[in-house]
Amino acid sequence: MKDDELTVDSKAIQKLIPDFAPSPKIYFNTIKEQILGNSGSMADLIYFLQVAKRTNLDPTIRQIYAIFRWDKALGRQKMSIQTGVDGLRSVAERTGYYAGSSEAEFTYIKDGQYPDKARITVYKLNPKTGERMPTSASAKWSEYKPSQNDFMWKKMPETMLSKCAEAKALRKAFPVTQGLYSTAEMNQADDMAEPKKVSEAVIAKRVKETQKILDNVKGE
Repeated sequence: MKDDELTVDSKAIQKLIPDFAPSPKIYFNTIKEQILGNSGSMADLIYFLQVAKRTNLDPTIRQIYAIFRWDKALGRQKMSIQTGVDGLRSVAERTGYYAGSSEAEFTYIKDGQYPDKARITVYKLNPKTGERMPTSASAKWSEYKPSQNDFMWKKMPETMLSKCAEAKALRKAFPVTQGLYSTAEMNQADDMAEPKKVSEAVIAKRVKETQKILDNVKGE
């Protein structure tokens, strides 16, 4: 079954609307129109709502957002869900077990202007003993630095690379952050993205699906 052939129960959608939303219908329509737009299929929308609900991050104030890039292998746009490192920390903090992180450690290629690798350790409290348990992750410059739109990477190389390492460590230590990627981690993906337009027929079908759900979602 293709994404655009997915049928959705409006009651299932209703359960994905967060408690802080003043209006289920307005929230649903805002996410579809302002966050996903014409790029997102119904499957993308459901997944995005699931992640936003699970992490309790508010997409209406850009705590979490969706980016679409063309995937050659899939032959269609592929969604990635992104946030800042602060957003990942917030999700970890709400578990009650986040115990901070170390300063980033860097290694440099000899005479290199930029760091070769950054390593960060995130600490999680053992729920039984209260012990701080370390989880480390590394990020390599060659894997994350984009070749285009790299102004911030050249201006603050250690900061950008450390964000990637910390995001990886947070996902390893706190499963609730799975599926979330920091903007810094995804910068390089923009180099490989090919701009493609969604067909008018697909857009029309998605608008129809959205309206059908809106008509059945309770609450103004």
